[in-house]
Amino acid sequence: MKRILVIDDSPLVRSALRACLRAEGYDVLEADDGAAGLETITREGSSLDLAIVDVNMPELDGLSMIEQARQAGFVAPMITLTTESSRNLRDRARAVGATGWLTKPVDAPDLVATVRYLLG
Repeated sequence: MKRILVIDDSPLVRSALRACLRAEGYDVLEADDGAAGLETITREGSSLDLAIVDVNMPELDGLSMIEQARQAGFVAPMITLTTESSRNLRDRARAVGATGWLTKPVDAPDLVATVRYLLG
């Protein structure tokens, strides 16, 4: 079973993503901010197959978290999730190691299609 880490400071968003992904047969772990997400990545490491990361979070924002995770050797795909859609932000996300981009509110078919594509 593929393991996905969902990192978002909104309990509602985490709940929606968890329900959608579990319905597709994925094992879902959660973190409520970037610092907790980085701790989970450090602890779980290569057992994670993908991470979905909110960009705007307290403690440690998503782009900084992705950058630190990549520097620590985390190689699994990482999808950014945000309400923003500026070209500049997308370019910054790619530069720090983001693999994909989803804009909130994300609908279930787009989420599932992106996850399936990235997980092969």
